[in-house]
Amino acid sequence: MQKKLFKNILFIAIFAGLALAPAAYGATEISYPAIFGHSITACSEITDYVVYFFIFFVALGAVAAFLVLFSAGIDFITSGGEPSKISSAKTKILGAFIGLIVLYSSYFILNTINPPQMPDNFSCDKNMAKLSVCVDVTKIACHDAQGNPIYQTRSETSIQSISNLNLQAGEKMVIKKYKNALEIWTFSEPDFKSPPSLAFRAIKNQTTGEYSQVSNLEIGPNIKSFKILDIKEGVYLYDKAGTNGYEVANGAISPLFLNESVNDLNSKNFDNKAQSISLIAPRYYQNSEEKIAPIAILFPEPKYRGVCVVAEGSEPNLGALAVPLQKNPVVYFGNNQLSSIIISSSKIEPSSTGGEKDYLGTVTFYRTLNCAETEEDKGCPIPIEVTSAAIERNIKVSCNGGKDFIVRSFKINGPGGVVLRGTNNRCQYWDSKSFALGNCISTITESDVYNPAMGGIIPKTFMVFPVNQ
Repeated sequence: MQKKLFKNILFIAIFAGLALAPAAYGATEISYPAIFGHSITACSEITDYVVYFFIFFVALGAVAAFLVLFSAGIDFITSGGEPSKISSAKTKILGAFIGLIVLYSSYFILNTINPPQMPDNFSCDKNMAKLSVCVDVTKIACHDAQGNPIYQTRSETSIQSISNLNLQAGEKMVIKKYKNALEIWTFSEPDFKSPPSLAFRAIKNQTTGEYSQVSNLEIGPNIKSFKILDIKEGVYLYDKAGTNGYEVANGAISPLFLNESVNDLNSKNFDNKAQSISLIAPRYYQNSEEKIAPIAILFPEPKYRGVCVVAEGSEPNLGALAVPLQKNPVVYFGNNQLSSIIISSSKIEPSSTGGEKDYLGTVTFYRTLNCAETEEDKGCPIPIEVTSAAIERNIKVSCNGGKDFIVRSFKINGPGGVVLRGTNNRCQYWDSKSFALGNCISTITESDVYNPAMGGIIPKTFMVFPVNQ
């Protein structure tokens, strides 16, 4: 009885499929309804028909099985207690369940072997509100009998930089929405080689902190490669200065995104190539005038050495970034001078009202070696603040009311970094990785910032800031 029932369900599915099959392949004028996102078009291939009718048979078989279940349920209710009718109804129900298990098992096996892509009837325009990225891609799907191209548009929910884009005449990509794009650069040659063109740059709303979004940006056959930069907390370096923004000369290396310090930019193929810098902080906190945002300390030599300068926010022209040397004429950092960079941005959110959560620890400066405290000198503690902007401060003023205070050692308690600037205007950086033992930098003698034997060089200013460890 079960075999007979299963044969009946299978016969119904096959009969319905055969009734439609003669008009299927090659009969593209027929409009086929979409089934679970799959449909037949003028450019469908034989495999598309196979998948389409397989899904159709599964759906039809499921309907037939449910009809059998419904019929068996009625037979069971109206059986009047007769054992033969009850047995027949149970057999039908069991057969229907077995049929459903077979149908859906085959469907899941097919999806495991060949995972489904975006449904054919998926549309950016219909789903725009709930998507962060959506792109319409129009390409030649096939040609008609006269050889004319037939175009099809497919919506996709992801996009990334492409180094070799080959769009033919009439083909295009339209970025309908990209919520998290910072910049999009396009190139007329593959591998980002030609002079770039800025297709989009997000504008930040200074009141809400939100960025503008890409909308209906079209990329056509004249574009052979493009680069998308996402809005991510960190630093973007550009190899060309711009009066109205940040520019790109060599798209293969620029812009360069960094979210951690680099002691030698040669490792990134960007040594002495930076001409502008942009610091991005999509996660920001504002309380009065204090903000969490990445800061960058720029050095003209590897290993965080040389005459350094702080970049906060953005600098479209490093050649115009003044070094705080208190000299006349003003000294500028200069383009094509950057060799190492410190990036500081605390991962810890500050409290809204201030308090202990805003302080990560302390850096204590000592006039003695080995961080030794005396009765008269307990050291000069400087807090490591979450909202620290790496403000450069005078050692004498901060530690001894304007009187001499020559730092010879210091202690770091907490996730902090220290940059000292000597009277020779050179800078040097230390953090917890610099410890030989414990948490004390036992001596800075003969460093770049302390060498009395070489012209009386001593530390003049300091910067203390949080570092992610």
